[in-house]
Amino acid sequence: MNKARVTYRFDENGKVVRDEPAESAPGSVVSVPRKEASGGTTGWREFARDYDAWSDDIADVARLERLIRDADADGRRSSGTADFSNAAGESLSLVEVESHERSGLRSRYRPPAFLKTVLSALAAVATGLACGYLVLFWFSASGDEGRQRGQPTDAEAALSTSGRSVSAGAVVVLPEARYVFLQVGAFRSAEGAKTAADALKSEGLAAAVENGDPHLVFAGVATGKEEARALVARLQDGTREIFLKEKTVPNVRYVRWGAGMQEAAASFEAAHKLAETVVRLTSLRLGSGDIRKMDEATFAGLRSAHQAFDAAFKAAAPGVPAEGKAAFDRIDRALDAAVLALENYNRAPSAALLWQAQNAVIDSLLAENELAVVLAVPGAG
Repeated sequence: MNKARVTYRFDENGKVVRDEPAESAPGSVVSVPRKEASGGTTGWREFARDYDAWSDDIADVARLERLIRDADADGRRSSGTADFSNAAGESLSLVEVESHERSGLRSRYRPPAFLKTVLSALAAVATGLACGYLVLFWFSASGDEGRQRGQPTDAEAALSTSGRSVSAGAVVVLPEARYVFLQVGAFRSAEGAKTAADALKSEGLAAAVENGDPHLVFAGVATGKEEARALVARLQDGTREIFLKEKTVPNVRYVRWGAGMQEAAASFEAAHKLAETVVRLTSLRLGSGDIRKMDEATFAGLRSAHQAFDAAFKAAAPGVPAEGKAAFDRIDRALDAAVLALENYNRAPSAALLWQAQNAVIDSLLAENELAVVLAVPGAG
């Protein structure tokens, strides 16, 4: 810590000698005598401030302190202010100018933290929804087109990969249906399958043969496994083994067709509706053993489905290719026979007539599979 020191001089009588410096203008150079080591005055020393010369009077100390305070006040004022102004003409201090200039370099809006969080969440949700929509659209576009009846887009794409081409309007996308068949045998030869089917028919049961490798014999059909198990219970006599086999009809979806694609698709829709009606009416009654006449509403529903089928098949018949004509006519005859058997049943209810209707509807479903195979578009599913 620096401490100021005041030196007093005395004369021969012991009194303090006062050297009053001449008054000078602020900032002027003041000369004071400089003593040599012997005590004499040899020259003058120059000082840059008017308070460099000291006296013994206490008033000089007070004056010095006042000068220091004034100098400090003047320094604070000069260091904090400057002749600056902003665009509006307002006077600014140096500190204010620096702050103004720095803030101008980064003059952009910064939203609050919670608003940033909300906006980020919304952006993430929107991005997820957009990605999900794109994925669903990508994977469902082809399926939607395939479900539209008479649209050949998928089939044409498949044909192009196999090196063939099909003109627009030559491919029909067939509707699908699933059934549970009661299989009672599989044979290597057609003769063995025919023998087994004839044995079932002699007992008044249903029996239809699906030729292939192997040849399969079916004794019933249902729309679900519960109905199928009830039928199995009626057929089981301890001598035959029965298996439940789920099948999709038709087994090929894309088929070649002539004119009238919409009519062709509508005809198979009508065929499936009639076949399902016959299967439900017969399997429920045979499985439960409830051999009673159908009520008027049920019978009216059957006849309505049959009439719709007849009209749709007649409209689609002109477009059937020659190689599929036999299977197409077989479907028509089989479903007519199934409805006729149920009409006879409603006049005189019996289990034998229900089995006849079952046999006819199985034959119609197998004929539909044969038609799909004959008219299948190569390379299409």
